[in-house]
Amino acid sequence: MLLTDYNDAHHGGVLSRIDERYPVFFGKPYSSFVTGSGRHRLVFAFSETDSICAPLRLSKVRFFKLAQFEYPPVRDGERLQPAEEARFLKETVSLLKRGGLCHRLVQPPTHCLFGVAPEGSVSCRFGSYVLDLRASSEKQLLAGLSKDHRRGIRQAWERAVRVEFGLPVLEDCFRLCAETMKRSKMWFMSREDFFSFYQHLGPSEQILCAVAYDGAQPLGGLLVPFTKARAFAMANGIPAQMSVPGANKLLQWEAICHLRRRGVERYDFVGARLSDVHGSKLEEIQRFKAGFGCRLQEGFLWKLDVNRSMCRLFDFMVAVLWQLRGMGKPKGDIIDQELGKQALAAPAPGAIPP
Repeated sequence: MLLTDYNDAHHGGVLSRIDERYPVFFGKPYSSFVTGSGRHRLVFAFSETDSICAPLRLSKVRFFKLAQFEYPPVRDGERLQPAEEARFLKETVSLLKRGGLCHRLVQPPTHCLFGVAPEGSVSCRFGSYVLDLRASSEKQLLAGLSKDHRRGIRQAWERAVRVEFGLPVLEDCFRLCAETMKRSKMWFMSREDFFSFYQHLGPSEQILCAVAYDGAQPLGGLLVPFTKARAFAMANGIPAQMSVPGANKLLQWEAICHLRRRGVERYDFVGARLSDVHGSKLEEIQRFKAGFGCRLQEGFLWKLDVNRSMCRLFDFMVAVLWQLRGMGKPKGDIIDQELGKQALAAPAPGAIPP
């Protein structure tokens, strides 16, 4: 087991086998994007004996070292069986610990869905809606959509909503996505990082930017990095007031068709809670994703304290800083939120079940 990157003169050659079978997070363009700002480093855990590989982002917050998996381990682009994935993750954690490279493995992004949660980790069940583009014609894909989605797409067509692609619509796409995340009180990348992401992946044609317009008014923005193996709907934004309700459905549909024609095998809508989301905004979002005829893929998000004493010190310092700034307690990640839901739903000790 070794850690390498694309600039590694001794071991970087093992990455020469990375091709269109691998998701975009394994490629050199994405690596250049991550490392370009100087704030992060993208490395690859590589098992020389069986050619298994996984990308990790390394970063620091003052003295505290963090690592984050960008995608689960694969062999020749294919996911591993759970037992083999568990062994690889255990070896990777051990390697990071021996090298002093991280104090904590933080929750991965929601496109990084594991088949197992390693021993000693904190985890939650999580999912994603994935559409298989390989076997179906566009006519069959359209028939697989929900009635509401087909009706919305037809209404958008009737209103002459058009979808435009590429660099000319990047500014509108960023604004829609950033404003949508701001309304939801969620983090979103800066304009500089958004444009850098597109500019690094654009020359290799590994990213799609699309915006739906009603006349001159942008009604939906979508950013999708991809390789032949899989496309990821990483960012999707709409205005606060939607003048044509079916515009975002048409936007996604046009992107799906565009990518299918490029030979992309799967379209990943990225992220789905498996807990009860009834009555929340998440219910509406997940119904939107499911309506495209997707399969719900289930797995795990997990995190792990590699150096527990350093993690306790860091958490204490963060908590003090939040208190001094009058911000209350630090907000948890998705794992914390899901475990909190489970705790609230669990019966009190000694309670008699109904």
